[in-house]
Order: sequence, then structure tokens, then C-alpha cells
Amino acid sequence: MLTTVADYNDLTWADVCIAENMEMMTKKMEDFQGACKRMPKDLRSWDAFIELKKTVDDFLECLPLVHMLAHPAMRDRHWNSLQVLTGKELNTTSDTFKLSTLLDAGMLEVAEDVEDIANSSVKELAIETKLKEFDLDWATKSLAFSPFKSRGNIMLNGGSTGELMESLEETQMNLGSIMASRYVTPFKEEVQEWIIKLSNVSEQLECWMQVQAMWQYLEAVFTSGDIAKQLPQESKRFQTIDKNWVKIMTKGNEQPIAIQYIDGNDSLKQLLPYMLEQLELCQKALSGYLPEARGLPALLLRGRRRCSRSSRRAPTRRPSRRTCSPSSTASCSSSSTRRRRRTSRRSSPTRGSRSGCATWSRPRATSRSGSTGCSRRCSAPSTGSTPAPRATARS
Repeated sequence: MLTTVADYNDLTWADVCIAENMEMMTKKMEDFQGACKRMPKDLRSWDAFIELKKTVDDFLECLPLVHMLAHPAMRDRHWNSLQVLTGKELNTTSDTFKLSTLLDAGMLEVAEDVEDIANSSVKELAIETKLKEFDLDWATKSLAFSPFKSRGNIMLNGGSTGELMESLEETQMNLGSIMASRYVTPFKEEVQEWIIKLSNVSEQLECWMQVQAMWQYLEAVFTSGDIAKQLPQESKRFQTIDKNWVKIMTKGNEQPIAIQYIDGNDSLKQLLPYMLEQLELCQKALSGYLPEARGLPALLLRGRRRCSRSSRRAPTRRPSRRTCSPSSTASCSSSSTRRRRRTSRRSSPTRGSRSGCATWSRPRATSRSGSTGCSRRCSAPSTGSTPAPRATARS
């Protein structure tokens, strides 16, 4: 047993870090510990047995710490922390650094602190791996361009750009979580650089898409001859914007990697906001020109609306007298006659009065024609005898 333990102590640190050797040592020492427990009770009081059992137990107790320190996550900063903790030099890259060197440093006395350092190395390795994934991922994420009319690929593809912005948001959220971790200290500067870098790319992409939307709308307006002639100054301003736009898109096609083209591109960072400002001036001038060009039709339309509103408020006029055609003269005269009769009946003061006339008096002398009539002219001529009262028309 002692020989085996001595052989293990003589292993170099590179051999100790091999997973198979760690498993072999752990299994062997557990077998030794079991053998010690199976020894006769008479031998357990011997000094040799006590020393053997202590050597096996101490070595077996140190193996979990050795296994943690042999993890690939251990970096030089962690070994430096162990040196400060133990006060011993621990140069793992040296050929003379063996397992016995580590065990002689007194790891068992500061076992809890050693475990904290080893656990921190594993957590920090996860952060380190995540940052490497970011590097690999964003080294291949590129801008996608689409053709516009016959002018070439001078448009950002909407779908691909949307996916790129979603990836930006996701990465920024992951960086925020990493930044809140207690194990971020070794990578704090790198994480902050990533946050600034992706934030800049996100802002530039949003501004880029705004410029593209306004440029695409105004390009159709100012390339037509009519408005360009009416607004020469704005048309000239848009031509300058259009040249800068083509220049930006041409360089983007040459270097499509998003991070490499956008981050650190000072000319793009200054040009996009300037173009957006100039496009807004063009838009403002166009908005002021269009109502002026349509001023007369607008005034006419407002006048018609006022007339229609006033006609709705005015009282209803009496319908004008209809003019009858020759073919309908007889029907019109008969209907008017019936209306006059109904009116005369309603205006009679007494039902059944003679001849229905309100000014009726006794008949005068018979005229040459032998007919008699009212003292005043009446529409109903007298026949010489008193007419019978007419029946009142029912409603």
C-alpha cells in the first residue's frame, strides 16, 4: 500500500490531470481503505497499522480536491489565488511539479477555500465559453441586400435584417445576464466591450432602416419630372442623399459582415443621421408643396361642402306648379275640380245651406234666360228651384 501511495505521489501534474489516472487512483485507494477495515482487531493497535491507515485516509481525502483542481477550467489566475492562500509556489507548468508538491502545500487545512476557487473556475469557464460562442456567431452574421428596380442591390432585405436585429436583442439579453453574475470579474471588460459594440450596431441598423424607408418613398417622388421641376432645391438635396445612399450600400456589399462593417465605422455613424435629417427636410417641403398644388380644388370642395350643409339647414320650399302636357290636361282639370269642391264643402258655415254659398239670398227676378242666381257670383248656377243639400264627403 505504501509503495502504491508513493508511486501516486511521484506522478507529474500532467499525468494526474488524465481522467483515467484519477479514476484508477480513487478506486485503488478505496480498496486499500476497505482492506484496512477488514484487518484483525489485534493489528489495529499497532503503530504500523495506524500510520498506514492515516496515509491511506489522508490520500483518499485529498483526492476530491485534486480532482477539482485537475479540471480544465483551472487557469493561471486560479493557481495564483491558491499560491496566495497556501503560501506555497504552485507552478503547474513545470516538469518538477508533482502530486506530492500539491499535497505538501496543505490543501486539507484550507479545503473550503480551495473548493470555492475550483467552483469559481467552472462558472467562469461557462462565461468564457459563452463569449467564444458570441465571437464565432457574430463573425459570420452578415447583412443581406435586395435589388431595387434596375439599380442593383441597394436595399437592405427586410426579413433578414429583422432576424439580425432579433439576434442582436437576444445576445444583448445574454450579456446582461452575464454582467449580473458574481463570476464575471475576469471578463468584465470584455463583456462591456460586447455590450457597447452590439448596442452601436443595433442603433445604426435602426437608423439605417429609417433612412431606407424615407429614401425609398422620396425616390419615387423626386425621380418623376413634375415635382422635381417644382422643387428644384429639394430635388438637388435628394440627389446628394441618393449618391451617399448608393455609396453606403456599395461598401456594404463589399463587406457584408455586420459587426465588421457597422462597428467602428465613423463615416457611417455620422452619415446616416445626417441623411435622415436631410430626408426629413425634403419630406417637409414636399408636404408643404402638395396642398398648395391642390389649393383650388380644395377650395372648391370646401365651398361645395358648405353649400350642402346650408341646404340641409334651409326650410323646405313649396313645390312649384306643375305644367301639364296636352295629353294629361283633362286629368289635371278634373283633379283640380275635385280639390275645389272638397275645399268649398269644408269652408261652408252650415251643413245643408242653399246652393252651398255663404252669401245666399232670395232669388231675384228671372233673367232673360229664365235662370236665377245668388246675389254674388257663385261657381254653382241656380236652376230655378232650391237644390237639395249635398251629402258631406266622408274622410
